[in-house]
Amino acid sequence: MSPFRGRGKCEDRNYKEIVERDLRDIDRAEIVLAEMTQEDHPYIGTSMEIMYAAEVRKIPIVVWTTHLKDHFWIKKYACRTYSTVEEACKYIKEFWGTKEGIR
Repeated sequence: MSPFRGRGKCEDRNYKEIVERDLRDIDRAEIVLAEMTQEDHPYIGTSMEIMYAAEVRKIPIVVWTTHLKDHFWIKKYACRTYSTVEEACKYIKEFWGTKEGIR
């Protein structure tokens, strides 16, 4: 999900608000699906969110990536990695889902 979520450009946003909102999103989550498919993207924010979710909140992390599956940080924190979003969502639904579904 874009940190700006369609609201303004980078220079129009308060960065503290963006980070605080992202942390609240993680606090409410039961599982995190992290997209890391673009080879030329640094994923600094995504990496910070993964660390927070795994270390602080103890939330399971599923990573959807085409090129970072063997990165040691991903191996440490992701309970699973998948090459497609469909595979990742199937795993989440089958393993982590409930009768009511993931909330």
